[in-house]
Amino acid sequence: MILPRSIWLDEIHFSPSEIRTREAEKIKIAMTQNPEEMKASQMASRLPELARVIYHIFVTDKKPALIKDLLCKRIVEGSKLIQNHSSVEEHIKLLEKVSLKWLTIHQLQAKTFVKINMKADINAVVAVLEKYKKSCV
Repeated sequence: MILPRSIWLDEIHFSPSEIRTREAEKIKIAMTQNPEEMKASQMASRLPELARVIYHIFVTDKKPALIKDLLCKRIVEGSKLIQNHSSVEEHIKLLEKVSLKWLTIHQLQAKTFVKINMKADINAVVAVLEKYKKSCV
């Protein structure tokens, strides 16, 4: 059932004072937060979406492992999430630490490969990453 626009707009009404207090709280948190903590929380906030992007790249390629540079290039080209190759590498390293062995990095000869556990449920992995994101905020 679709509700009329007038009904659901009235329920989402916020007073200007509520909006100002929320903005003031956000500014206060941003001013008191350490730059390293800020960077960590920003990285953590990107992890769930990055995990979905990586999962879809592996599913479309139908390969158990990909070269890390190729994966980073495809993430930068195909996603507006992260724009920098080195930043993608940092996110992948963090994802390896947080994702409970869903994503692993392997060094073979001169190349670095990234492998994911295709048997794992992506929704469960994203749920773990969401919990991590909330703990970093």
